[in-house]
Amino acid sequence: MEARENALVIFTKNPVKGKIKTRLAKDIGETMALKVYMQLLKHTREITQDLDFCEKKIFYNEFIPARDNWKEDDYDKYVQGEGDLATKMANAYKLMFDEGYSRVIIMSPDCPEMTGARLKQAFTLLGSKDFVIGPLKDGGYYLLGMKRYQPEVIEGMEFGQGNAFSQTIERIQKLGASYKELPETFDVDYEYEIPPKLRKLVGLEETTANIDEEELEESEIEVDTDEFSSDDDEEDSGYGDEPDKDNDEEDED
Repeated sequence: MEARENALVIFTKNPVKGKIKTRLAKDIGETMALKVYMQLLKHTREITQDLDFCEKKIFYNEFIPARDNWKEDDYDKYVQGEGDLATKMANAYKLMFDEGYSRVIIMSPDCPEMTGARLKQAFTLLGSKDFVIGPLKDGGYYLLGMKRYQPEVIEGMEFGQGNAFSQTIERIQKLGASYKELPETFDVDYEYEIPPKLRKLVGLEETTANIDEEELEESEIEVDTDEFSSDDDEEDSGYGDEPDKDNDEEDED
């Protein structure tokens, strides 16, 4: 695979306490939710920065910060623009195809078990399929890739309703396009979904939700915010290394 043919788009948000991971924040507080999210961003950066089979793009929700830890030599940076998530995604796909890429994948950065191998698998599958999609256990998806601009699969989609994955599959099938599912995984929207390793990284105890946020050192947050500057809450993502699943109906052209 030629890297110049493949665009990996990472949708993220500028990290602002109280504006990211709002469902998670109800469980563990806004400060700790920010720390969890930034650890997820750090993981995403670590698994993507050295990928040589694609060109990486960071799409911030509000502005491109003057200083962040997504190295400019490794990542091109953009702003998502106006509109809802579906509109922003459609615009990002169009921009990437207009720039000459032949395979474009948009991923959410919130999956603690996401791997570079999974992303390579996704781009490889796009060599023979029109779409590739990674389902989440909550009914959403953590990744959607296409090899030509077909906004019909996402336009008007209402995310966060637990049916984005099934609706997207229905739209792909109506187009008569082929697709491949990646292994199902989960994202982190609630405290019970935080894996033990991540809990340890952020110093999250079972009683965190009852701790006054003033007791948490703001200096720690500043260090973490500088460590990763972005954040995403509209769609989270997932991971896993199981073999991919086939779809019998996917080859109806």
